[in-house]
Amino acid sequence: MEHSFDDAQESKRLRPDAVVFLPSESVLVIDSKASKILLEPAEAEDAEKEEEQAYTNLASTTKQHLKALEGKDYRGAIVSSYKGSGRETEIRRIISVMYLPNEGALEKLK
Repeated sequence: MEHSFDDAQESKRLRPDAVVFLPSESVLVIDSKASKILLEPAEAEDAEKEEEQAYTNLASTTKQHLKALEGKDYRGAIVSSYKGSGRETEIRRIISVMYLPNEGALEKLK
């Protein structure tokens, strides 16, 4: 949980929320994104207009989070860390997942 890596390309620290080592030399990287924007649809007073704007805002921030996740070199950092630990096997697959805590709101995104 919250293991940090050095990004070899940009000399930054990467800190996903979880790194899960799976069978068959696979790794699952989970990066959770929670935004105060997730609460806006529930707090909308004008049911139609404010709710629509809240979902537009949520869609925008979700895209920004996804773009930021796409730019993180978890693959390079994990492979480097894995080799640096002295392991002889190669990682075959690294899967990155962006976890969002509100499935109901996400279903309404356009």
